[in-house]
Amino acid sequence: MTKRAASEAFCGEEGQYLASDNVLQEQKRQRKAQYMREYRAARKIAGGSRIGAVHNGGEEHDVKRRRERQAGYMRNYRAKQKRGVDTEGTGNVGPTDRSGAGPCGQANGDISINDRLQALAESILHKHDISGEELSLMMKGQNFTSDPRLALAYYYCCAGQPDAFVFNDEHVRDDELVRERLLNAMDAPPGLPEYERCQASSAASDPANFSIFACASCCEFLLGPESGHVCLPLSLLSQSFQISSEEFAKRYGHLSMGTVRKHAQILLQPDGRNYYLNPELVRDTERVHLCSKCAYNPRKSKFSIANGHGYGRYDSLPDLSPIAKNCISPARCFGLEFSVSGKHCSGHAICFPSGGPQACAKVLPSTDIERKPRVTFIGPSEEWRAKKHLFRGLYELPSKSVFLWLNVLKETHSFFRDEGIQIDDSTAGAERLASLQDSIENGVIVSDAAALHAVDNAVNSERYGYDIVTGESPEVVIQQSAVLQPAMRHSDKMGSVIIDAMIDAVGTQEEVAVVRRGSEPIVEWDENGSMIAGAFPTLFMMGGDMLPSGSFPQDLVQHLMRYYDGRFESNVSLIATLFNQLQRHAAIRKTARAVTTHAKTLQKLGKLANSDEFKESLLTAARDPDSPTAKRLNAGLLRLLSVVGGTVPFSPFERAATRPKLAAMRFRFGLPQFWVTVAPPEQDDTTLHRVMLLRKLNAWNDDNCVYTREHFQWELFPQNLKESPSQRLSISTRCPALAALMFERQVKLLQKSILRCPASQDVRKSRNYTEREAGAYGRVAGFNAVVEPQVDGRLHLHMTVYGSSFTPEILTRGASCQELREYIAKWINAVSTNHLSPSARAWLAERECMEPLPRACEVTLPPVSTNFAAFQDTIEASVVATNIHNHSRTCIKGKRGKTQCRLCRPAGIHNLPTQPLHISKSDGVLTGKSLNPELEVKLDAGYDPEQGEFLRPHIPGPIVWEQFRPESDEMFIETNLLLSGLTASHCSSSIMNGEDAGDMVDEHQQNYMTKEGAGLKNAAAVMLTALEDVLKYPSVALNSGTPIRQAQYLATRTVNAFGGAHEWPLSLMVYALLGHKSYISSEAFWYIFPHGFMDELRKMEMNEVNDDHDTSDSESGSLEDDEGPIGDDFDVDSGSDSADEGGLYSNDAGH
Repeated sequence: MTKRAASEAFCGEEGQYLASDNVLQEQKRQRKAQYMREYRAARKIAGGSRIGAVHNGGEEHDVKRRRERQAGYMRNYRAKQKRGVDTEGTGNVGPTDRSGAGPCGQANGDISINDRLQALAESILHKHDISGEELSLMMKGQNFTSDPRLALAYYYCCAGQPDAFVFNDEHVRDDELVRERLLNAMDAPPGLPEYERCQASSAASDPANFSIFACASCCEFLLGPESGHVCLPLSLLSQSFQISSEEFAKRYGHLSMGTVRKHAQILLQPDGRNYYLNPELVRDTERVHLCSKCAYNPRKSKFSIANGHGYGRYDSLPDLSPIAKNCISPARCFGLEFSVSGKHCSGHAICFPSGGPQACAKVLPSTDIERKPRVTFIGPSEEWRAKKHLFRGLYELPSKSVFLWLNVLKETHSFFRDEGIQIDDSTAGAERLASLQDSIENGVIVSDAAALHAVDNAVNSERYGYDIVTGESPEVVIQQSAVLQPAMRHSDKMGSVIIDAMIDAVGTQEEVAVVRRGSEPIVEWDENGSMIAGAFPTLFMMGGDMLPSGSFPQDLVQHLMRYYDGRFESNVSLIATLFNQLQRHAAIRKTARAVTTHAKTLQKLGKLANSDEFKESLLTAARDPDSPTAKRLNAGLLRLLSVVGGTVPFSPFERAATRPKLAAMRFRFGLPQFWVTVAPPEQDDTTLHRVMLLRKLNAWNDDNCVYTREHFQWELFPQNLKESPSQRLSISTRCPALAALMFERQVKLLQKSILRCPASQDVRKSRNYTEREAGAYGRVAGFNAVVEPQVDGRLHLHMTVYGSSFTPEILTRGASCQELREYIAKWINAVSTNHLSPSARAWLAERECMEPLPRACEVTLPPVSTNFAAFQDTIEASVVATNIHNHSRTCIKGKRGKTQCRLCRPAGIHNLPTQPLHISKSDGVLTGKSLNPELEVKLDAGYDPEQGEFLRPHIPGPIVWEQFRPESDEMFIETNLLLSGLTASHCSSSIMNGEDAGDMVDEHQQNYMTKEGAGLKNAAAVMLTALEDVLKYPSVALNSGTPIRQAQYLATRTVNAFGGAHEWPLSLMVYALLGHKSYISSEAFWYIFPHGFMDELRKMEMNEVNDDHDTSDSESGSLEDDEGPIGDDFDVDSGSDSADEGGLYSNDAGH
């Protein structure tokens, strides 16, 4: 076939492309002529009709302007043609590979990629289907971004499997071709291939299958396949590890050699050579364990000891209580308050950072009796006397240990040397310490109220098990969390009431750090590193010279949280302080950007701040927050504050900003197919306990220690650890960073191994239906997820999953055809399990009579490739311990829980095979019946727009799919077996069993995931407090008197105050410090703001009309000067997103 014939054949098939160079040039000339005709018609200059027009300068001016516009148009046209035409012989140049594009793509380069894209764009919106070649053309290099029409088609038609969509004029009952297309497009029920794929991917990323070491250079522990572990002998290390004499004198010259040997993180060798290596992590000079970043040049590793990040070694220094650490801190800015529950051996600690930094203490230890902690004990006085030794570690002040620390710090810590701090180690100083401890212990408030005991019993039994309630647990369980409390004075619904309630009812939170925002902020922009080092000298023993002067960057926080000895993650106050800074600095950065992006909005707020009427409105709303006027004011304030608050991690504003993103997911993928909840049990995580045991035994990099070895099994743990859930819980609460890292791994496992659908930050591009890979749920198109803490502080995840070919719509439409019903039923049973198999039920009956059920962490899954049936049986054995519900106090949560179990257990019984049912209600009784032929016809019927119809025939009552569930499994929580087995977690996985169910869940997630009702109430009271503080403590910035600065200051303080009255578990704070947000999605959307563009286009249009109408100047001026409420409202809405401002969402295709 000749080149011309091939081109003609290709063009004949597609009807879009011309056949030869001559014809191509002719079409270009025709397009040019058409453009010129449109240009003249639009501007009314054809035939010289306006040559004689005189306007603002006469005929010459008019002709000149017209010619300039025409010349500009021609320049743009030629530039466009130049960009669009590929030269001969370069047909394969560009983002799209033509190797499979047909004869034209193989034989010549006379049709450019841009021409092909332009032709496809002109026809794409009129096509019934998109061929594989056309999809490939749009997909390569994200070519669909070249034209809005291609982007629309790619966004809406290529997200899910388009062949699995039933059109209005199609019928599945009577058309065999439609049924065949649907059956070919829909996923096969997940089976052996999907199970093998998911298990292999999970095993490849499981840290339990890898050794655990710690880098001797940067001191981070190395976990999993991404750790980059390197082992080298000392003799082969590069010269950059060695310390020159000049460096030694500069860094360690002020220390005695005894202090260097005990507390400096350098390796001293007999031959006189010194190395930037932590001697605690070098057990054998022939096997020095390093990470890949440090192994060959530690000076290129940002946080290595060679780069100054040697924080010091404890050696034999004793551990101190939180109060003792405060006594030796020169930049002390934290107070402590404890409530302890003697009956259940649980502790409760609350830390209050002050509003501003105290003056540096010049004499240590500090023993101010007036500022001592307060301890409240819940229980009788006799019990306090018997058990107070269990809690003494929280406030003990051993003078010998305190002075040991102080004598080391005065030599090692830069803050002590620079400020000339003196150590009062006299006998009188030791006596004052002892007196302070006695005063704390003698001043304990003992409360034996019955109500407190009831709450304490209920909450602790839910969290820690029966041995806590009965008092059989020997250890003190301390649940670490924080409350960032604002200075609230105008509302009883938010403020110190919550703190007081937690103090009074000890069972609610066991260790809580409360950051109280005072009126004067901490100076942390140029002295943050010094302040942190001074406030936490036991963590940064060498001072803060290596720390940044401003905000701590994310990589530094990650380094601290992965430190081998766990000193940083175990400090409640440090984590609460860094998290507090993270939230406040995010608000400040957003406010600074808003000066340019939302200047009108901020100016409006600044003017309101100086208005007496505004303050009076706030006072009225604070007095009656439930009035309609107060609610309207609250909504308006939230729109203003969303400009600043949308980027604050885990704030109510960030959660509220997910609402338009959820709507965008609905527009792209339709209704969600699954609602999934995953609650990983951090106290049962194998890697967490391996690391904690290595720390306890000081066995880092010991090749003979069993906890460092790969392929670790649960059976290798000590017997007492395996048998005591409360002991494991007590350990896990002391390592929030390990818990956060475990949760991070579980989220990645869920995305990459189980769903086979990565998050947007991992791919950063749009994915179409051809790029999906089947996992536990078949092919998944996308997902939404939010992260939040449970009542006991553990993190969990709520997720909606969107199917690629199976959707609630296809479940409802397919219910009308017997052939499709059978296929859908098989798929539903494969992805959702709501009952146990007979063999698992028999196994459960046998084990319940003999011994406790095994926990999921104790169950080892066999290789699925060896025996698929045995793999499923093993998963069911692990699910038995997690997914059979027992009624407890957690059932009464929420509105539904007041009248029934909030998990709707016992569940409905359905003794028939999985099938669709028609739900009807008669005399207040709901019944489900199989579909009759009349209903099937209605389900399959379309609608006729010409007859005024725009919906399918109405069916009273929903159509839902009901799975087989015997009465014996009425308490079983439905799940996906592969999800539960691979995560070893408490999982709930509910399938949206029809279009009606999908609509309900989509509406539910809009409220549940945004949490707007819970976190953003009483905005008027919050702003009133902030406004009074702003007037009392005005900004000291150079432009402090301007409305926009006042608005920035007021908005920042108000948004910060909203962080108050929220409980923040330490694991959640660490998760945020590691760089995560509360919202996770497979899609990234740009929040574009078209209104400014529209205004500009209108102005340009008006300027063009100036040539025809004398009145156009006034019209243009009215648009230009218009700052009406609509424009302002749209501008405010744009601030609700955390990225780019705008009013409409577009997919990450635009990246």
